[in-house]
Amino acid sequence: MSQTRSRPSAGVRYVVVLESGEEVVYRGFAFLPDADLPLEVRFAASGAATAKVDATALPSQGEGAPDVPELEREAAALLRAAVKASSTAGRPPPRRVVRWRA
Repeated sequence: MSQTRSRPSAGVRYVVVLESGEEVVYRGFAFLPDADLPLEVRFAASGAATAKVDATALPSQGEGAPDVPELEREAAALLRAAVKASSTAGRPPPRRVVRWRA
């Protein structure tokens, strides 16, 4: 991935920021080579994470289009791991999380 571009040349780059409030909610984007998909990850009191990707921004839904449920599953898992690691270390949830996946 080029450092001068916000989009990856391959895979997906997740960039989310913690929203202020009582609930743990992250908002940001899943950057794909050809689209920027809005992303929201919410945490329940039990610690379960639920991600929603707005697929309306996809240029095509045909062959070769990303698997939106897989993007949501991956985003929820990434954030769950980041929040759990912070909690285990006695720190508040991270304010910003940036991860790239192939």
